[in-house]
Amino acid sequence: MKGIKTSICLLMMCALLSTLFTNIAKAETTNPYEAISVSEDDINLLAALVFCEARGESEDGQKAVVEIVLNRVLDSDFKNSVYDVIYEKRQFSTASKLKGTTPNKENYEAVNYVIENGPTILSTNYVYFSVGKSNGHNFTKLGGHWFSTK
Repeated sequence: MKGIKTSICLLMMCALLSTLFTNIAKAETTNPYEAISVSEDDINLLAALVFCEARGESEDGQKAVVEIVLNRVLDSDFKNSVYDVIYEKRQFSTASKLKGTTPNKENYEAVNYVIENGPTILSTNYVYFSVGKSNGHNFTKLGGHWFSTK
């Protein structure tokens, strides 16, 4: 009888662990940016921003700029749309130049990759970037930019 109880207990533990690990794997693969409504205009605006802010940076540096904008959209301390985040006063120094900007293929690839795959460079708590350590905490340098959390 003891052997049967032990076997049942082990089977239950295996089932519980299997469920737990399945849920963890799902959480790690969930794209938080799926909750954001991103229009074609937003994609064009993000690509123009990447061109102006991260031209000459690596592919990862360009993706990180997109992630910062989308992280801000998700953060309650910022505006809740791509357009409003980008054009909020004193946030992006190149915002006034975006309408006349023609992004390149790499800029669009960075934008589309991040929208489709979620954050792969920074975690969603990273909401600042600049050329120096000027805002936030937990600074991470990528190319010519510093990225940080609140």
